[in-house]
Amino acid sequence: GSACTLVCMVTSAAIGGTLQYGYNLSIMNAPTTFIQNFVNETFQERWGKQLGVYEVTLIWTFIVSIFSLGGLTGALLAGPLSVRFG
Repeated sequence: GSACTLVCMVTSAAIGGTLQYGYNLSIMNAPTTFIQNFVNETFQERWGKQLGVYEVTLIWTFIVSIFSLGGLTGALLAGPLSVRFG
């Protein structure tokens, strides 16, 4: 009874969480080349030199990392903000 319910609940939470996270990462990776070109063009317009492949990739990894940190921050703040502001 309750053991089966617990196993089903844990399994659905584990699959649901990883599926959602993987989907969000794949959404971030779809426009990779467009965003990297935008970063390179913007840097070239502002500073007059073009970035190398390594530098553009490094900036892109920071963008993707900030996406995950923003999700963590939002998850931690959602509860207290909804209690305070309704």
